Formats: sequence, structure tokens, C-alpha cells
Amino acid sequence: MRQNEPVPELPDIQVYAEKIAERFGGEVLESAEVHGKYTLKTQDPPLSSLFGTRLESTERLGKQVALWFEGERWALIHLMLSGRFRALEPGKSPPGAITMATFRFETGTLVLTEASRMKRASLHLGMGRPSLEAHRPSGLDPLAATAADFRKILTGRAANIKGLLTNQKVFAGVGGAYSDEILFAARVSPFASAKDLSEDRIDALHAATREVLTEALGRLRTRFKDSFPGAGDVTAFREEHKVHGRAGEPCAVCGNPVQAVEKGPHRETNYCPVCQPG
Repeated sequence: MRQNEPVPELPDIQVYAEKIAERFGGEVLESAEVHGKYTLKTQDPPLSSLFGTRLESTERLGKQVALWFEGERWALIHLMLSGRFRALEPGKSPPGAITMATFRFETGTLVLTEASRMKRASLHLGMGRPSLEAHRPSGLDPLAATAADFRKILTGRAANIKGLLTNQKVFAGVGGAYSDEILFAARVSPFASAKDLSEDRIDALHAATREVLTEALGRLRTRFKDSFPGAGDVTAFREEHKVHGRAGEPCAVCGNPVQAVEKGPHRETNYCPVCQPG
């Protein structure tokens, strides 16, 4: 099984948000600095306005993490493909050229890193709930969506079901890895058109989405109960995955080889053609 493809998805982002709040919540931001040339996209008010304010809470918006500071000020971070967070102890220096931004608190520093040469991670600064909501993905949060929501958005839609699951304007937070696992759990072909799915299949897809993502969250919360995720801990390939990253291996259900279809870098679909016909 391949390892360490850098694609953070909903469970990883949610745990990051929770661990940042646990590690730095209630602390005063002493200073912050943006190192990436293209990382800071907007700042109204400026970064310096956060200095001396407490981190009150964190929040996940799709694949983004919002840090809420006193005075309704927020910093919104999108990790994109290879962005990561690190929590450093006081006096420890951030890791060289891959550091895009630093937020220094009394008990340590929150660091945004990005290992890829294509720097896509972003930071937006603003104030107030309405301005933050303007950055919220238009897609449904898959953990908050009901079966009725799934039926409403998928019924009669002439589009590839995996494409819809990973489209942030349809479902916010799911990427290539967990979409493969969800479709396998639901016994739905990744190449099926949404309009061809019966109501029962859509309901099965909704149930599988909640099951796969909830179980993944539970595993990550347990794993990082007493620690902050390290740079190599966020990966699209995990031992518990049934099909994603397991091309050529026997399916855990039927024993037939798991198949792979590649559509470019970091865009591979893994599925079992026997368990997921069509």
C-alpha cells in the first residue's frame, strides 16, 4: 500500500481544529508572522490586530480551519493539498523553508507548513461572523446532512457520483480517499451517474458517509488523545482503508483484486468492480 499522499480531508481537518483549541485555547497571541509569499490572501483587519487577543475557539468550515480570537476576529486557514499544522514548544524554531505562517503563544507556537513546491495553502483574516460565512463552502457538510438532503441534491443529477462527493460545492470536506471508502461501504460504483441511483441506494450512500467519516474521526481522536498530529500523521492511505490505496490487493469482502483508475496527480479512484458493479 502506498503511503503519505498529502491530502487532508474532513476527519483530519476536524481533529486539527480540536487539537489547536485544546493546545492553545484561552491563550494570548503574542505575535504572528506570515512567511509564505502568497499565503496571506486578505486581511481586514490586519494581522497585527490579533496581537494581544486570546484564542477563544476553533471551527471547521469544509476543509478549512477558523481560529476565533477576542473581538470576533478570525484567521481562516486552508491547508489545500500539502499544508500541515505543527505545535512547537517554546524556544523551538519552525522548520525552515516550508514554514508559511507562525502564531506564537506563551506556551508554544502554532505553525502552518507546506512541503509542496506549489504553494497553495491560504490565510484569510477578518472580523465578524458574516464575513467568515462568505468563505464557507457552498456544499453540504456531509456529517450534518440528512438522508433527505442527500436525496434532494443527488436525485436526477446527471453527474458521476464520485465527482459529486468530492465537489466542495456539493459536499464540503470529502476528498479522494474517503469518497472511495464511502462508495465501497455503500456498494456503489464510483462511475455511476447520480440519476441512476435509486432512493434506497442514495439512503445507503448517506448512511455509509456518516459511518465512514464518524469512524475515522473516532480513530483519529483516540490516536491523538494525548498528542498533536505530526507532519506525517495526515495521510490519504491508512491501514483501516478497505479499497483506497489498495490497488491489486484482494478485496476484503469478495477477494477479487481492487482496481485503480488514475486521472492525474493525487486523483486516483480505487474500487472493487465485483462489490461495486456498474
